Amino acid sequence: MAGSAVCAAILHGARGLTNALGAIAEVRRDEVPVLYIVGMPSRASAKFLPPHGEPDLIHSASAFAKVAYDCSAAATAEDYVAVVTQAVKAISQLPYGPVLLGVPQDLLQEAFIQSELLSTDLSDDSENTTY
Repeated sequence: MAGSAVCAAILHGARGLTNALGAIAEVRRDEVPVLYIVGMPSRASAKFLPPHGEPDLIHSASAFAKVAYDCSAAATAEDYVAVVTQAVKAISQLPYGPVLLGVPQDLLQEAFIQSELLSTDLSDDSENTTY
């Protein structure tokens, strides 16, 4: 696992995330470092609100987590890697707690990240921010 994370979970969009909110709140209360990866609708279909998508889903659910990040606005591979890197760094920062990472389907399907971007140093202790 990355950083101090003790486990990770993959959740399916709005239904998976909303069903897990009680457990995420408990993980926050117990200060357990967990990464929750939330599969979001592709950016092209999100505007039609498919059943697994809701407007501002990650932002709304962030009230139950330590911090939340959404990759939906990533325009380049560098933007995507930067958001994922912030999420991984947040796992190791005190106080520990759940970190949400929303990733649209189209970003998960495409092979667009150059190998040099994957060697990003995760040791920097930058400030946690909700996106």
